[in-house]
Amino acid sequence: MKTFNLWLLVICGVMTFGCSDETLEAVTPEATTAVTQDDASLRTTGTVNYTSQEDLADFFSTYGFIEPDDVYLNRTASKSGYTSVYGFNIPSGNQQIGFKWNADDTQTEKWYPQGVGGFNWNGRRYVVVSWYAKDYYKGSRVSLVDITDMSNIKYRHILLVQSRTTQTSSEYTQLETFRPVDIHAGGVACHNGKLFVASTNLGIRVFDLTKIIEVNYTDAGTICGWDESSNQIYALGYRYILPQVGYYSISEGDPFSCLSLSYGINDSDLRLTTGQYLTSGSPVINSFYVDSNGDIDTSIAPEIIAPEDKYEGPVYRVQGAFTRYGKSFLIHTGNSSYEGSTARLSKAVEGSTTVRYRWPHGAEDLYYESSTGLLWNVTEYPTSKYGTDNRCVFAVKLEDYW
Repeated sequence: MKTFNLWLLVICGVMTFGCSDETLEAVTPEATTAVTQDDASLRTTGTVNYTSQEDLADFFSTYGFIEPDDVYLNRTASKSGYTSVYGFNIPSGNQQIGFKWNADDTQTEKWYPQGVGGFNWNGRRYVVVSWYAKDYYKGSRVSLVDITDMSNIKYRHILLVQSRTTQTSSEYTQLETFRPVDIHAGGVACHNGKLFVASTNLGIRVFDLTKIIEVNYTDAGTICGWDESSNQIYALGYRYILPQVGYYSISEGDPFSCLSLSYGINDSDLRLTTGQYLTSGSPVINSFYVDSNGDIDTSIAPEIIAPEDKYEGPVYRVQGAFTRYGKSFLIHTGNSSYEGSTARLSKAVEGSTTVRYRWPHGAEDLYYESSTGLLWNVTEYPTSKYGTDNRCVFAVKLEDYW
């Protein structure tokens, strides 16, 4: 087992009298210093185990697999208007790029966007956004968004599926072989051709981006699975599915509320970082080491970061977490409202003062696009929540917050 250092991060308080971000344009440093702590009580005492589920993908092999650049993107997003959504308070000098979904996806109350990741594929740039079905039977999905040309943004929803065990449903016809992945999908990360999805109570689910399957999408959205008699595949009206190929069961660190591809001491020191959305207790950030194959190295205990709030103790309601070179960036919500938003971006550095930034309302997961230096984020609420649009996907330069 590798020995690792734990350091306690001190994040500025969320109480309104504790931080003066209401009076500054973008950033307020607190007179608080992060301290080094090697506290064995914070080290993980659990296990990380990987279970392969390639059998489901093997079943689909006779139908043929396609890759991201083979997917027909049938929806159009717009870069216009994303800075005007409810609670968007990034200072104009820090605004870079972003987009809004089409009207249906902006307004729907059935699906809520949560995680954001991305990758480059055959010369094209993609963002991936996860959604969960709210009081709806279709589980979770991801949006594959081609952002190569920001004046022509196309995307498509792809249903996430897993092996069927004994699940049945009164809301749709459940056939054999596979079913929806019914999780919150609070964070995603992409690396080495794989899509990693946070699974709140389990750990991290794994999907292979080279194994997208095109299916029969002519049903009315009420059939899921393989029909043996016709040899047809149905996926609740979706044209494409992405089968789960494995999962990491992590016995300590839940809830796994967000996920990002992060970095340790340099860009070769890759990590998968999870955060916890908690309103009490002692939430932590787990930073799992990634090996040369792009998998979690289950033989090494994760680095554990314990964000500490100046006034309330731990930092609660974490929606996004990203680390690089000893700096931690956290999205947390439920703070005092400022310019229509209760979200903040907090940055902590060992041995330095903590900084808080204003941040758009409804903010969720984080994704750092290393090829551009952009830090991406997604907001979640449907139009009906505030009577005006809130959902968008946007990016800022990480260096502006470094």
